[in-house]
Amino acid sequence: MEITRGATVDDVRLDGVDLSGRDLTDSRFLECALSACTLDDVTLTGARLVDTDWEDVRGTAVSLKGASILGGTWTDLRAGALTAPGASVARLSIVGGRIDHLSLRGAKVDGLYLDGVTIGDLDLAGATVTRLRTRGTTIRRLVASEARLKDVDLRGIDLAEVEGAAGLRGATVSTAQLHGLAAGMAAALGIRLG
Repeated sequence: MEITRGATVDDVRLDGVDLSGRDLTDSRFLECALSACTLDDVTLTGARLVDTDWEDVRGTAVSLKGASILGGTWTDLRAGALTAPGASVARLSIVGGRIDHLSLRGAKVDGLYLDGVTIGDLDLAGATVTRLRTRGTTIRRLVASEARLKDVDLRGIDLAEVEGAAGLRGATVSTAQLHGLAAGMAAALGIRLG
């Protein structure tokens, strides 16, 4: 099946398809499944993914700038950079896998579940995030500058570093996480530690 820029793909299962290097700007994937597909350097700017599942998908750089991701489960995803600045994300579960850099900068997120994912950098700067749940997830660095969080539970994250700790307002963290975040929060509040 040939998928091109602006295409509509409805109720299709793609197995082992290599979409590397394709410009799929403004494409629509409706109730689709991608399994063992390769998405190296794929551009999905402004794309619409509705109830579309990804399983064992690989991609060095996947651009979802301004995309709408409405429902779906992404299982065992392996991505270098998955960038979705300004995207609209709702009812998405990411289960297992590894993402070196996940950017939701300036995105609107309403329902995101992270389960057993390893993320190098998670960028939520300027994002509006509602209903984020986590379990068994590792994040090396979380950027929360100017984020607006509501009903966000970070207790299921092993979190190494936070940038813009003041942006965590509205999040729930564990006591152990709070101890680890104390220095960054103090700095955000202008408190000197002696």
